[in-house]
Amino acid sequence: MTVLFTSKTWGGDFYKFLQGAFDKKWLSCDYPFSAKWLLLNNKIPKLAYDEFRVEQIIDVEKYTDIVLKFFKLKKEDFKGGYYYSICELTEIYLADRFDYLVHFASDVTMSKDGNWVEKGIKILKENPHISVVSPASTENTYHDENGLDQMFSDHCYLIKVSEFRKPIYLDKEPVLDNYPKYAGNTFEKMVGRYLHNNKKYRRILDEFKTEHPSW
Repeated sequence: MTVLFTSKTWGGDFYKFLQGAFDKKWLSCDYPFSAKWLLLNNKIPKLAYDEFRVEQIIDVEKYTDIVLKFFKLKKEDFKGGYYYSICELTEIYLADRFDYLVHFASDVTMSKDGNWVEKGIKILKENPHISVVSPASTENTYHDENGLDQMFSDHCYLIKVSEFRKPIYLDKEPVLDNYPKYAGNTFEKMVGRYLHNNKKYRRILDEFKTEHPSW
């Protein structure tokens, strides 16, 4: 079984990652990831590449055309949400050799160390109606007494790669007004529609929590 860890950043935050923010993310999961990738949403000086230690640093601009074609999407489909979404789609496209993918947003980490990934994988294996597992956060306010909801947050999640490499991002309905309107039609909202339209769920693990640190 192979599990990929990913996070994304842009030029303005990259030096936080050089100072240990990236390591803090994956180390706090207390899980032996098969590989760890950092995706970049814009250009970074070559010096920074030379200083940073990670299995793979991915410039998403190099993959835009092939990623959009693979998922049957166009830039205009995002309605302004392209830059909020392309890193997540790119890592899923490139992760074809992995079984599972764990993603952390640039400004998210665990509030304390804990192996939520192992528990999450067990849940995904045993429950075909569950497509996403996430630690709890201040944004997880919708789940029921079983920890289930049909929301989706791109802040932190565990997914099965093969499921999310399918063309599941094309639905236009429902509208899902509880997602930020300023962001347009994002990856986050697309996955939310997929869950709603296919009777799929996200499982929230309340015993594990994420935070937005100041680094």
